[in-house]
Amino acid sequence: MKVTKASRATAAEEGFAIYNGGPHYIMEVPEGKQTLSIKTSGGHLLTLAFCTYEDSSHPRCVDIKLHNAGTVLNSGGQDIPTFSATMWTPGHPLYVSNAESDKEPCTLVVLSLPKVT
Repeated sequence: MKVTKASRATAAEEGFAIYNGGPHYIMEVPEGKQTLSIKTSGGHLLTLAFCTYEDSSHPRCVDIKLHNAGTVLNSGGQDIPTFSATMWTPGHPLYVSNAESDKEPCTLVVLSLPKVT
C-alpha cells in the first residue's frame, strides 16, 4: 500500500473522497485482509482493519479501533481497549457513548454486505 500526501483538490480529482480542508493522505487498499496502523503526533494509536467475507477477496467492512484511550473491557480474561464514539448528522449528534458502560471496543463500518443465496 502506498500512501501519498495530496491536496483536497488532487484527492478529489483522483477519485478519492474528501472530508475537510486539510491535506489528505490517499491510498488504495489491495484485495484481502489489510490493516492500516496510525500513530498521531500526540501518541494516539489507531488501527483500521479492512476485513473480507468468505465469498470475496475485497474488503467488505472496516473495524476502527483506538488502542490507548485508557479504558479497557475485560472479555474472557482478556483486556480489550475501549473508547468513546460519536455518530454525527449535520447539526447534531445521533449517538454519543459517554458513560463508562457505553465505551466501544471497536467501531464497525460496513462497506458492502455479502450476497445472500
